[in-house]
Amino acid sequence: LAEWKRQITCAQHLPHHGVNQVGKEPMKPKRFPTSYSLFCADAKTKAHIREELSGKTLSERSQILSKLWESMNEEQKLPYKEQQSKLRSSYEKEMEKYRASLAEWKRQ
Repeated sequence: LAEWKRQITCAQHLPHHGVNQVGKEPMKPKRFPTSYSLFCADAKTKAHIREELSGKTLSERSQILSKLWESMNEEQKLPYKEQQSKLRSSYEKEMEKYRASLAEWKRQ
């Protein structure tokens, strides 16, 4: 708790280099990814899709991946949605702990 309090205090005194620089909470849990983001990460590891994406611009890659996602039926999307659901519940538990520690810190 003392380390976390020190990090928050130090962050408030940083020079304004970016919008999120001041007041950033380093101990806050990272938000869970969407099912589409999970699909994109998985798709990039598959050889046939990696071949198709190689040599393309970021915009072209995004278009290819979004078309693949749109062409999938709900049954094919289900593993990604289940994974996202698990990550969401884990995130919510971590946020509860974070909020409790934040409330404790504010009381001190």
